Amino acid sequence: MKIAGVIVTYNRKELLLKNLLMQEKQIRKLDYVFIVDNGCSDGTKDFIDNYKLSINYKFISLSENVGFSEACKIGIVEAYNSSFDWIYMMDDDGRPMNDETIFLLEKYINENKISFSDSWIINSIVLQEDNLLTFRTNNTLKYSDLLKQYNDFILGNTYLWNGSLISKSVFTNVGFPNEIFAFKGEDVEFKQRCKKNNVKMVTLLKSLYYHPGFQDIEIRFLFKKMFFNKESKWKYYYSIRNRTYMLLQEKKRLKAFLVYLKFIYCIKKIFNKDSKSYCEFVKIGYKDGLKSKMGLNKDIMQRGK
Repeated sequence: MKIAGVIVTYNRKELLLKNLLMQEKQIRKLDYVFIVDNGCSDGTKDFIDNYKLSINYKFISLSENVGFSEACKIGIVEAYNSSFDWIYMMDDDGRPMNDETIFLLEKYINENKISFSDSWIINSIVLQEDNLLTFRTNNTLKYSDLLKQYNDFILGNTYLWNGSLISKSVFTNVGFPNEIFAFKGEDVEFKQRCKKNNVKMVTLLKSLYYHPGFQDIEIRFLFKKMFFNKESKWKYYYSIRNRTYMLLQEKKRLKAFLVYLKFIYCIKKIFNKDSKSYCEFVKIGYKDGLKSKMGLNKDIMQRGK
């Protein structure tokens, strides 16, 4: 069983190094790591190369930032074409939390006699600081709550692309991430394709992967509690544009409009007097989604920092 890691990185050389140093400590080391340098301007490759790491890795250097979605696809395609059985996906600001993270994933595969020719995604549980979940699961951020509800794993659950071990068969049957999303949402769309193709998913609660948390703001609307991330303007643009586009593909135009109204409402609640400029980016994103105006929007990236 051969496992390749894929990491997309952009100007986070210190965090990337922490990830790679944890790779060296793994009981079950990755056979190879493909690092997609997404147009870094901070000397990432030289910085990493100077550490003379013992793991096997290769930089795929892109001349400019092509967006996460396309860079992610480039890395996966490289690993797929290099005859690896499984691909372990990681963010550059994430990393295994201890030396057993990948070992426990492989153990589950062996104990359940899963082949790379079977379509499986086997995920580590993703944690942030203070033993909290990075991604709200079963309406909770408490890791301890999940341990009370489940013994060792959660079937049907995955956290793309954080600590996700994906069999080669998944990409053969489902395809690769769609680069038209640029940022935000390509994971949601890929997961939808996986479900349609009956890909099996499981999250192992003892295989621990670290990823920093998000600014998750609680907002009340019509006596209901919901959570909304506090982010930069350009991220809101991609979030609403890509969500609108996906809903239109499902012929859910009314739902797309309601999601747009939710974004506007939440942003006004979060930013108050400063919300006008944020709402403008959401309006542009919504219109572009309606027009299927997809891909990387460099103007939005520059204006929305």
